[in-house]
Amino acid sequence: MLTVLSLPFIAYSFISGLVKEFIGKKVLPTFFIPHQWIWGMLLGIVAFWFLRNIPVEPWNALSP
Repeated sequence: MLTVLSLPFIAYSFISGLVKEFIGKKVLPTFFIPHQWIWGMLLGIVAFWFLRNIPVEPWNALSP
């Protein structure tokens, strides 16, 4: 699910880079994600990865 949610941002970044490479100037607006959000997302991913591997009842719902 995280991959699906991040695909639009990755695609926009890739397209923006291609447009800048071919035209030679920045045409599309860039967006800025604060570093606190990036660290928070990383912490959330690691917590999910850790919690879904605990074999007790409340965390069993996270495993596939």
